[in-house]
Amino acid sequence: MIKLKKVLKQNIFIIYILSIGINANAQSITFEKAKKQYPDELAIYVKKSEQMNIDIVKDSVIVTTENFSDMLHLSEKSNVYAERSVPHSKFMELIEIKANTLSPTKNEKFENVKVTNFTVQNDISSGVFYDDGKSTNFIFPSIKEGAHTIYQYKHKIREPRFLTSYFFAEHASVLESEFKVVVNSKIKVKFELFGITKEQLEYSEEIKGKQKIYTWKAKNLKGYRFESSCPNIRYFAPHIMAYVEEVELKNTKKQYLSEPQQLYDFFYSFVKDVNKNEDEQIKKVVDSLTTGVKSDLEKTKRIFYWVQDHIRYIAFEDGYGGFIPREASAIYQKRYGDCKDMASIITYMLHQAKIPAYLTWIGARNIPYTFDKNPSPNAANHMIATAFVDGKYIYLDATGTYTRFGFPTEMIQGKQCIIAKNERTFDKQFVPIMDKTQSGSVDSVNISISGKTIKGAGIKKVDGYSKLNLVPYLIGKSEEKQKEILTGYLEKGNNKFFLESFNLKDVEDRDKKISIDYQFKVEDYAKSINNEIYINMNLDKIFHNDDIDTTKRKLPIEYDFKFINQSKVILEIPAGYKVGYIPSNQHFKGNKFEFKIEYNLVKNKISMKRVVLFDELMLEKEQFKSWNEMIAELNKAYKEVVVLKK
Repeated sequence: MIKLKKVLKQNIFIIYILSIGINANAQSITFEKAKKQYPDELAIYVKKSEQMNIDIVKDSVIVTTENFSDMLHLSEKSNVYAERSVPHSKFMELIEIKANTLSPTKNEKFENVKVTNFTVQNDISSGVFYDDGKSTNFIFPSIKEGAHTIYQYKHKIREPRFLTSYFFAEHASVLESEFKVVVNSKIKVKFELFGITKEQLEYSEEIKGKQKIYTWKAKNLKGYRFESSCPNIRYFAPHIMAYVEEVELKNTKKQYLSEPQQLYDFFYSFVKDVNKNEDEQIKKVVDSLTTGVKSDLEKTKRIFYWVQDHIRYIAFEDGYGGFIPREASAIYQKRYGDCKDMASIITYMLHQAKIPAYLTWIGARNIPYTFDKNPSPNAANHMIATAFVDGKYIYLDATGTYTRFGFPTEMIQGKQCIIAKNERTFDKQFVPIMDKTQSGSVDSVNISISGKTIKGAGIKKVDGYSKLNLVPYLIGKSEEKQKEILTGYLEKGNNKFFLESFNLKDVEDRDKKISIDYQFKVEDYAKSINNEIYINMNLDKIFHNDDIDTTKRKLPIEYDFKFINQSKVILEIPAGYKVGYIPSNQHFKGNKFEFKIEYNLVKNKISMKRVVLFDELMLEKEQFKSWNEMIAELNKAYKEVVVLKK
């Protein structure tokens, strides 16, 4: 299965464009005019384009892409664009590459400085054991103000179902962006636009002999800027996706990607012969896990946890091997595998336990496509197993080592999947988004005042995805390292927080909340003036000052999961003191977010209970105003202090 980082890298950094006259492009806009028109830009694209050629050769569909880019440099600091990388693989062969810098000289002329040093390296991302992907890298020489850096290259795409997307916009502004498809008239193609409408493009069709030519042009596109916690560029960058739907050959018509059924047929061809043989060793493991267990749900959980505990996740890709799951027996012997391998051994073990289970294709949340609208491999970059127990589907993704049974991994929440029933039958479902009540924490603390220092004892329980984010930092770590991690995680008051002791429970039990019993002190926290003590009972401040600068922020904010965080602080009133002031209760309720703070006085103790919930995975621009209103109210509440008088 094509890994997430690889797909992202291909779509961001491959600049697919039509090869045209270099000098003509260089003279299409003057440096002075561009500098005036784009005063804040380090560089702009004068032209970027892709020409995709789709033809029939000996009853086979052949696809090539011809690529070109011309960037005009407007600042001495634009050398950040000097390094370039062109990815390629067995599916996408790099046929040709050229690059040069047109460096300005006197008399408004240019010196043509060619790139001569191209280096090829294996393109292995973090966590990948082996990957056939490579990249050709180079550095543009002689970059300065007024220079043009130009490169062009050509790919041969060996599988017409693996056509990549063309992005009209780039990280720098673009004067002209063009996507052209030249296709044999016997080939039926389909196109989908994202982040841009037909009305925003110049579109044309023409027929030349046995070819049909489709062209889309966009002009004066602003460059996009990545922002913290923004979604993948596919969610906001204007781009187009091409599909080969049908090909008319000599004696027949061949279906490619006209609808989800064709995509499923293609996917199923990779898995149809997997796990046909019995494996006695795996059968013994399954028997040991399920003997005496009556519930299919419990059997499924035990098998899922066994795979998590005994099969190490390591991505492994090599051509079509990136799509074909390995045999369960091989995975069992090696004790490692990638996502499709884990799906393979899970489904095999569940079949041994007589539980219906299916290989399942899905796209992670960094892909905004669905199989209904985009029936192509571009909509899938991950594989999981799906069990059918007690009349419902259970999605099993063992790549999340500590994921609780019944929880999808964070990255596939809300995504559409294709469940392989048999050779011709499949089901399309959406993986559920876990409710906010399933994740978060409850922190209960009792504190007392000793001079300027507060001393406290607390119990914090952490559940769901919040637990999953914490567990990897605790399991297998020394007590010293755990204390270091928990000091930051539990920090309260100020930078004079000291974690004096702690005790962890149920860290490794996936089905239970983590429980952290701890004792602490915070020096110089209580303020004493004359006969009064001032203390802020909001010892930690979630979302403090997290307002959004709407004059700068252009993109949505993505969150990993929904959650509810609760904090309860009980303050023992020191002997000889009474309450002078208790803050009023505060409450703000937005559309998908809310906070509530309540104070109570019972005998000689003051309690503060705070609940903060977030019920969204994507905070859209339309929600920013309401969000800022909540943060303003929350910041005010965080300034409130309890006053004790003698």
